Amino acid sequence: MWTGTFFVLSVMACIACSAVSLYAVRLATRASESVRRRLSSCESRVELLEDSHREGLTLMADLANRLKMTRVRNANAHSAQSPDVSTDPDPYKDPEAWRKMMGRRMAEAKMGTKL
Repeated sequence: MWTGTFFVLSVMACIACSAVSLYAVRLATRASESVRRRLSSCESRVELLEDSHREGLTLMADLANRLKMTRVRNANAHSAQSPDVSTDPDPYKDPEAWRKMMGRRMAEAKMGTKL
């Protein structure tokens, strides 16, 4: 009788040990997959941040270049049309053109429109 119960208890202990070992193996694989997933997630986040940083740098360089070109264009436009340079004819060098210009201005002022 003791041998039968000992045999049954041995078999039950083997079954329980194999069940516990299978559970431990599953936990270990899940943990390793979780670590692998977390590492790949961190790597992908770092790559995304690096890509975003590179795109931001190129965007800022493009904007700086546009600003520089806008300043150059504005400087060229202002130097070409500076208020010091008069487009009016000189009354001493070209009196006839100056009279026509003044007559046109007086007519515009009288009519209230530009001719």
